[in-house]
Amino acid sequence: MPSTPQRQRLARVITNTLNPLVLPVVLFSYAASRLEADGRTIFLVIATGIIFYSIIPLLILLSMRRNRRIDTMEVERRELRLRPFIYGILSMLTGATLFTLLGFKNGEAYQALGMIPIVNAMLAAFITLRWKISVHAISVTTAAVTMWYLSGPLVLSWPPITLMSILSAFLLSATIVLVQWSRVVLNYHTPGQVAAGCILAAGMTVLQLYVYFPEVPLRYFVTL
Repeated sequence: MPSTPQRQRLARVITNTLNPLVLPVVLFSYAASRLEADGRTIFLVIATGIIFYSIIPLLILLSMRRNRRIDTMEVERRELRLRPFIYGILSMLTGATLFTLLGFKNGEAYQALGMIPIVNAMLAAFITLRWKISVHAISVTTAAVTMWYLSGPLVLSWPPITLMSILSAFLLSATIVLVQWSRVVLNYHTPGQVAAGCILAAGMTVLQLYVYFPEVPLRYFVTL
């Protein structure tokens, strides 16, 4: 089905709003609001996440674009993506380390949550050497799965199956689908590339949550 100007505009809004540099702001804001009661700590956690997972990677892209080391801010050419990946991963690793060095009470939890997008980005960088997988799809799926994990009544535990958790899962899944749709409509990726990004991120995020929080079992019980 040909893309109309209206579809293009809507896809552009979605892809810019839910891009890999915005989603960490949402994720760390939600995590801090769930794990902390002190406003100052919430602010510092969010600020750390924003600086090292969003602002510094953005500045790296802007600098590389100005120096013509990348073609566009989207880095459309696959062969130009490795260096931005490396710099971005180093920035995120610094942020993840600071979560514990700054002495946050739940610093290890933030560090673990912060490692999930790092590991997923490393896998994406490796795949990108041969194939252009969708970073947008990976980022939005990583954030969605992690936020659903944090959404239950018991923090750092998978939510029970309730009407509310099902609704949350549906809304988060719809967000993933919208981002995938936008990337295909804008001709940045094929359906296979966005689907692969989603599957990779979902599987790796669930696996890492098991590894980082092994004392919390996966419980499925219905409280309708």
